[in-house]
Amino acid sequence: SAWDMFPYARERRFFEEFEIAMLGGRPVEFEEYYPEPLNMWLECRCFPAVDGLSVYFRDITERKRTEAALKESNERFHLLADAMPQLAWMARSDGYVYWYNQRWFEYTGTTLEQMEGWGWQAVHDPLQLPQVLERWKASVAQGHPFDMTFSIRGKDGILRPFLTRGFPLTDRTGEVLQWFGTSTDVSELKAAEQLFRVTFENAAVGIAHVAPDGHWLRVNEAVCTLIGYDRPELFTLTSREITHPDDLARDLALAWRLHTNQADSYNIEKRCIRKDGSLVWVNVTVSCARLPNGDVEYFIALVEDITERKEQQAALERSEARLRRVLESNVVGMIRWNLDTSLILEANDEFYRMTGYSAEDIAAGLNFRNLTPEEWTTRNEQGIFSLRNQGFATPYEKEYIRKDGSRVAIIIAGTRFEDSPSEGISFLIDISERKKQQQEIQDLNTRLQRSIAESHHRIKNNLQILSAMVEVESTHLDGSVPKEKWTRLS
Repeated sequence: SAWDMFPYARERRFFEEFEIAMLGGRPVEFEEYYPEPLNMWLECRCFPAVDGLSVYFRDITERKRTEAALKESNERFHLLADAMPQLAWMARSDGYVYWYNQRWFEYTGTTLEQMEGWGWQAVHDPLQLPQVLERWKASVAQGHPFDMTFSIRGKDGILRPFLTRGFPLTDRTGEVLQWFGTSTDVSELKAAEQLFRVTFENAAVGIAHVAPDGHWLRVNEAVCTLIGYDRPELFTLTSREITHPDDLARDLALAWRLHTNQADSYNIEKRCIRKDGSLVWVNVTVSCARLPNGDVEYFIALVEDITERKEQQAALERSEARLRRVLESNVVGMIRWNLDTSLILEANDEFYRMTGYSAEDIAAGLNFRNLTPEEWTTRNEQGIFSLRNQGFATPYEKEYIRKDGSRVAIIIAGTRFEDSPSEGISFLIDISERKKQQQEIQDLNTRLQRSIAESHHRIKNNLQILSAMVEVESTHLDGSVPKEKWTRLS
């Protein structure tokens, strides 16, 4: 019998099922794995017959292997899906959601019984729900991917934005079998986007995104204020159209280096033409956002108004030019100095003539304190104190020691540069000749006074003698001398 041929079958399901078919007189169907020597899965169907049982076997080993692999794959899928940071879900072809991952239940605090089918609506924002339903039903009807950002309420009652995407899984004919979707929490991304918008719009400098062809894509209010155009007007222009022609070639050359990946960024100071035709100086720092293939998606420009700085710089250059002309005119001596080091940094030819020093001496390090004689030190330090604390020193007289050891009398005054606490310039006038003339006049005056005094004394004595002689002569003429006359002569 069959039991004699396969004695081990008595201990397996075959024996039980055959008995049911034989004794119960009804068909049975079952699947059983047979080990050695068969090593296969068999599908068995038993039908009662007049003379016993009709038994049919079908090898289902391959199917069982496929089912086992599919089961293992599903287990791995559910394991991965539960480990995902996103909320995940699956739906039938008609949109009926039948599965959620563990993350969904942890976030919403719900159960499958509550969420199955269309129960997910309970955790949606009522204000957004009509639009969500409309979009989801349209995707299901058309078999198109679903992509939308909306709020989902957590178990803490807080609505947070989620980017939800659903993808249709189809068969070979394109028929939708089911849907798989994920919902990603983008609250941090939304907060970052909001922070970016606030930063972009309220930045103290202009910020702009510019297309590779030069058209403005996005600008903040600071750019509009700076250029004088509103956004709609600016979006019809290119950056080239508002750049001064004399600065355009240099700007385009730098942009080309960035465009061709020869540089990561560049900086340029240029003039822009405002809507009213006036010019504004700007400092522009440009970088770019690139596509995965390396091409420029758009340029990022930071635009700073430097018109005031440029005007101040131009005024300073004009002032320095005037000062240079005065310095080179050699009408008066001039030196540029540093109070911290006490060194003369620069001088003109008149100073060299006055002191006998040269440019080589200054290059070697010439200390202006060493030029002042000891008796003038106190007055000199008062002038330096005034330069440090008031920014200027009024004219005063002093002397300098010349290179050959002789002295030169000067009048000196100075002023400290506004943008430097230690550097400035002094003006020197050589008054040696004047001092010499003053001394000569003083000497002449002294001699004159002495001569006048001596002459007065001699004249006075001579007059006295002459007076006496006249009176004596008068006596000889009349033979008598008045008493009072004698008294005068005695």
